[in-house]
Amino acid sequence: MKVTLQDVEQVAKLARLEVSPAEKEAFAKQLSQILTHVETLKQYDTAGIEPTATVLGQVNVFREDIIQPSLPVEKALANFFRPGTLIALRELALQEVAQEVDRSLESYLDKEGGERNLGIRERFAVAISSNSTTVQPGWSHFAS
Repeated sequence: MKVTLQDVEQVAKLARLEVSPAEKEAFAKQLSQILTHVETLKQYDTAGIEPTATVLGQVNVFREDIIQPSLPVEKALANFFRPGTLIALRELALQEVAQEVDRSLESYLDKEGGERNLGIRERFAVAISSNSTTVQPGWSHFAS
């Protein structure tokens, strides 16, 4: 089965991957070879063969679940409310918001037929609070 460049472009678009022309050619060739091999394997009768996940005969490689007491809440949270931890959590939250904005923008551009590759490599996220006593001066920068 022949995989075309358009097939590779479609899969790359769905996976949100940026693929160079050389990579498109290589992926089309490799995927074509894989699918040709799968077609070759279809000629064998596998009706009486059970599906196999491993040939080593492993049954259950996981340990038994053992219920153990957990840390007391006070001890677990003892180092949590430190400035570094809270700043890191804020940064993670801002990154998540920035990624959601990116997904929303891509969805909108897909619907409206707008240019997808806008060349944007940096984003700035700003957190705004109505409580002026909790606002810390500073900024966050996210590179994609």
